[in-house]
Amino acid sequence: MWDRSVDNNGEVTYSSLSERFYFMRSTNKSFEIPAILVKDIDSFLEAVNIYSAPFADFSFLSYSYSVSEYYTVLRGILDDVKIIKAKIFLTEQDIATINLIGVYYIKELGNYFILNKIKNFTTKGKTDVELIKVDYTNITGVDNSPIILGIRIVDLNPTQKTITIGYDSTRFIETNIDYVLDDGVPVTFVNSTQFSFIIDISNPAINHTLYLTSPTVTSETINFLV
Repeated sequence: MWDRSVDNNGEVTYSSLSERFYFMRSTNKSFEIPAILVKDIDSFLEAVNIYSAPFADFSFLSYSYSVSEYYTVLRGILDDVKIIKAKIFLTEQDIATINLIGVYYIKELGNYFILNKIKNFTTKGKTDVELIKVDYTNITGVDNSPIILGIRIVDLNPTQKTITIGYDSTRFIETNIDYVLDDGVPVTFVNSTQFSFIIDISNPAINHTLYLTSPTVTSETINFLV
């Protein structure tokens, strides 16, 4: 999250708001033994048994997962960013309808650009702008960042849990890929952004391993306890 401020010269600056905001969702958790919900701590007359309740769940909400899921192309563009300051003729109509998230081809510069800033527009005429050059050749490069981005473990019933794995699907070119659990037989699933499977609960918990694989790419191995 960022705080945006504009100075007297129209320059925009951003400062991070660390430890103030976060994303979360809730996941319903079932109880093996019903919990007692008491409205009045001094009296059990208003007590009820509850068999499940929502708990905070932060899986698949990390920065790395969000970037890989929604901003892969933009990340490729910005890895080797080229910022160009130019003057472009703009009218009031241009300002009213301008698209700051689109890509423009500028014939005079012979390339595609993202319009990042418009400075001090007052009336139609040549206006100072800041452009980000889009280098499409840089989008497909070697990416050594993690492929598996998150894991969610949710109770299915007293003896089983549902395991959901979130991963960067853009790293695979195949329609179907495999996951390998505990070095067992590969299991095929449709390449999307996440997949789920059911695993039996062990007591004490067992450390499981999992990785994704295809003819072209093999992911890192993750560990989780169930």
